[in-house]
Amino acid sequence: MERLSANFFFDDYIARAGSSEAAASLLLAELRQAPEACRKEVVFTAGREYHFFAEHAQGFHWHISNHEQAVVQRCAILMEGLKNVTLRGHGARLLMHGCLVPLAIVDCQEVAVEELSIDYPVPSVHQLIVLESNSDADEMLCEVCGETPFRIEDNQFVFEAEGREFRPYWAMPFEASRHLIYQCADHLLYQPKQPVLKRLDDTRQVRFVHPNRLFQPGQRLVLRDARRPAPACFAYLSNSLIFNKICIYSSDGMGFLAQRCEDVTLKQCACTPSPSQPWRYFSCQADATHFVGCRGVVRVEDSLFEQMGDDAINVHGVYLSNIIRKDDNTLVASYCHRESWGHRWGEPGDRIRLVRSDTLEDLSGEWTIQAIEPVDAYSEDGAKTWRITTAEPLPELDASKRWGIENVSWTPEVVFRRNLVRNNRARGALFTTRGEVRCEGNCFDHVHGTAILVCGDCTGWFESGACGKVVVTDNDFIDDLTADYEFCEAVVSVAPHIAASVESGTPVHGVIEVIRNRFVAFDAPLFYAHSARKVVFRENAVVPSDAYLPWHPNCRPVTLLGVAENEVEN
Repeated sequence: MERLSANFFFDDYIARAGSSEAAASLLLAELRQAPEACRKEVVFTAGREYHFFAEHAQGFHWHISNHEQAVVQRCAILMEGLKNVTLRGHGARLLMHGCLVPLAIVDCQEVAVEELSIDYPVPSVHQLIVLESNSDADEMLCEVCGETPFRIEDNQFVFEAEGREFRPYWAMPFEASRHLIYQCADHLLYQPKQPVLKRLDDTRQVRFVHPNRLFQPGQRLVLRDARRPAPACFAYLSNSLIFNKICIYSSDGMGFLAQRCEDVTLKQCACTPSPSQPWRYFSCQADATHFVGCRGVVRVEDSLFEQMGDDAINVHGVYLSNIIRKDDNTLVASYCHRESWGHRWGEPGDRIRLVRSDTLEDLSGEWTIQAIEPVDAYSEDGAKTWRITTAEPLPELDASKRWGIENVSWTPEVVFRRNLVRNNRARGALFTTRGEVRCEGNCFDHVHGTAILVCGDCTGWFESGACGKVVVTDNDFIDDLTADYEFCEAVVSVAPHIAASVESGTPVHGVIEVIRNRFVAFDAPLFYAHSARKVVFRENAVVPSDAYLPWHPNCRPVTLLGVAENEVEN
């Protein structure tokens, strides 16, 4: 028997409620009243612009991983407690004014979002173009792009619009070609206690005294203050999600962030600068896509990620640390990173592992969570510290060492296939998950740092997940690693954050296969692997490039440290 279906036209809700924000609340209320088995389709008008304003949007108390932990997040469109819903945009544009989460999907099943774009007409990122550069005077003449009002205060830029103030202190520097500038990562804008800025009358031009580095005419400086209050698309406690043909032109944080979700697919999506403001050299404030504590399959295919402030994809869990062993079946442990806490970490039935923080060595065995409860909050929302009771007896823990807990029940498989990643800060793809990872048929073009990183650490970011198997095959790497960031040992880098020596000799990661890739390379280091059970590096083509001068201190094409078994083709 064919299931019933119903259409919900967003324009009708605007006509009834009087604004986009009120329409979204009314829509959610009526979607909740529809039968669960009914196919529910929310329809937007093709090509229409929908404006949402933070001061009119509803507030929520979410703790979004790897973002600022705000007291209240404002959300434009919320899908919560729903099943079997499609948001069909037909090319509609969602335009955000102020600090907003444009789209949130919470506690939902079988939700698809299709053919929408998200943008901020007044973005939280700003930009200069260099007009003149005078090395004799250590100064540049720059013009502030766009229309956001700004002033010079205490010799620093202050941008102010739509109830928000921005004080950028560092820059992403781009060539006119949109490649990030060679050997220039995370550039500080100001020298301490030195007058640097003078605005020219009522123009948008600024005389910029800049002795630590001069830039050349035509280059762009994308100005950032490193805050990340809100992603563009946020999913939490949901499963069977599909994002199809979604374009993120700017965001206050990451593009797509899924937290504690199961089976998430992105197809033909993009994080890319807005075509309506062609002067922009930036897209997302941070990662294009980010998956935290998920399971099932994370699938990202046929998508474009460019000119964002961080990685194209990052998949990881979160270690709890600062462990106190209360008795044979009870631990107390805490979130330890300032931007990753307050959301659900585990539930009864989940399996956990114990690891030594400085080496990521597993203690033998797994333990089942019998009960888990917050220690420092009334509910799991907002908790930093948890009391965990296990079904099996716990081992004794050496109190002289620091330990971490990994939830191994929530570690997804990953398919990252046929994507184009280019001209972005930091790294291309980060994989830290026990599920199998297949990174196939992608192009990593002028990624400023490492193109692919297999990492994991329990001392800094607390991003968990020793990788079981990672297959990197049939990818193109084009003039990547032109600047130095954290963990950038080679174009493809297996670099867990661990002590130099691992006492047990047991590698952190499992099998890493790098096969049939093409490296267009101006420098030596192609592949670096530290602490893996087996490494395969074969059938890879290397095409010499003269685009840049070699700079990396590692002069070996392949470096293996603490690798138990390898098949490396000379």
